[in-house]
Amino acid sequence: YVYRRVYHHTHKKFKWEFTEKLQSSDYDYDVLFDGLITKVHEQGFGSSVAFSENTIAIGAPFADYGNKGVVGDAETRDTDGTDNRRLGRGKVYLYYSTPPEVVVTLRADTVLSNGTWKLGLDDYRNASCLTNELGLTPTAEVIKKELDDACSSLLAGIQIEVTRQDTVLPTASGGGRLAWTVTFL
Repeated sequence: YVYRRVYHHTHKKFKWEFTEKLQSSDYDYDVLFDGLITKVHEQGFGSSVAFSENTIAIGAPFADYGNKGVVGDAETRDTDGTDNRRLGRGKVYLYYSTPPEVVVTLRADTVLSNGTWKLGLDDYRNASCLTNELGLTPTAEVIKKELDDACSSLLAGIQIEVTRQDTVLPTASGGGRLAWTVTFL
């Protein structure tokens, strides 16, 4: 089972919330004796677990076991392998979690030609931070450095990546738009 620690603004605290149940793509079971018995095929899923950044690897030492049925179908006959523990071969299942992203967009009704702005995180981990003033068209590297400097205590252990989405684009009203993507790794 996967749980995530989520901050609830109304209670001003973190809570663990159920996200999903992981199981192998080869998970299978049979329903025998008119539904009296559900026989789950033994795979040993979860026998070993490893993490690396946003990836989790889960081992199943008997996952390749000679299933005689169709994976995912609840069959009414025993389709389990002959001897999973002795004849089954292992598999590793990889799961990847896409890191959260925020798109920062500056829009104006007139052509964007000069000015400054600040970028901040508000009420994140019970605190806030604000960058120094940024020029109108800072590079992704400048925004990353400013966020790293201004928000280092909030982002402890979290790396960020910033990419510039586009150059100054005209809007329908004759103004302009600038955008950057901030990814929290």
